[in-house]
Amino acid sequence: YGKITVGDNCFIGAHARIMYGVKIADNVIIAAGSIVSKSISESNVVVAGIPAHIIGTWESFKEKCESKAICT
Repeated sequence: YGKITVGDNCFIGAHARIMYGVKIADNVIIAAGSIVSKSISESNVVVAGIPAHIIGTWESFKEKCESKAICT
């Protein structure tokens, strides 16, 4: 098998699966239900899917959330 290495400040969503031998860089968001079968070497990214792949950066995620925010 292999060792799983998770970097600093990572968020792993519910029911996400990380396979043996995978290394995850710092500041990575893994979406719920994703299956991570390959190492994620880039920092500040969002990954999702089966198998998981990069779907965006923290900046694009932040902009998307801000555009949908409700301000009063």
